[in-house]
Amino acid sequence: MLNEVEEVGICYKEDLYTELMYINKDEKDSLLEIIMDETIEVFKIADKKIKKSELDCLMFEGMTIQFYEEDELKR
Repeated sequence: MLNEVEEVGICYKEDLYTELMYINKDEKDSLLEIIMDETIEVFKIADKKIKKSELDCLMFEGMTIQFYEEDELKR
């Protein structure tokens, strides 16, 4: 049986460019754990290294994860 894939939109802060990547649905939970772990600054999606500090948001099917800098939260 083929692995089901899910589209992930990666939106960068600098230019709000959104890049589409694809992950196996069974990888989604481990990816979400990595994203939510504040001690991890760099992670991979489909063999591409991504720095959390460069992200505006990640868009999964039915879910968006917004990234904020510490100073943005204090406003």
